[in-house]
Amino acid sequence: MTDYKNYLPSKKFQAIILIIIVFIALFFTVKGIVSLIKSKKLTSKEPAKITVGEVIQKDSNSNGIPDWEEYLWGLDPNKNGPENKEFIMAKKKTLAENNGGLSGDPSQTITDNDLLSQEFFATIVSLQQTGSLNDESMSAITNAIGNNAFRV
Repeated sequence: MTDYKNYLPSKKFQAIILIIIVFIALFFTVKGIVSLIKSKKLTSKEPAKITVGEVIQKDSNSNGIPDWEEYLWGLDPNKNGPENKEFIMAKKKTLAENNGGLSGDPSQTITDNDLLSQEFFATIVSLQQTGSLNDESMSAITNAIGNNAFRV
């Protein structure tokens, strides 16, 4: 019965196998940590900063009508520039003729409240369409409105 010890691996062999297993485990652990750090660096880049004014004035198809207004009319601002402009101008003309809130008289004065409402609406629609409407942008808008509202 004592012959079975001849078939078991020696202490030296067991130690070598254990060291190899520890090195393999250590290698994969370090490799995982390094790849995790690299992926966090790639995803933590700061997004490009654009101003609210740039978003409001953006005109992707260069037809003279801002993207937010084309979105408002249900059009794609990246396509059909001249067709979109023609469509919007025809709709505005129809609204003006039907006294639908848009006056063709450029001398008509609008109140400060009307101007604020128009600019606020344009800003919100623009930010929403570009995916930039978040807590930070809302805070900036409310601060700007607050500063303008209380300015004497």
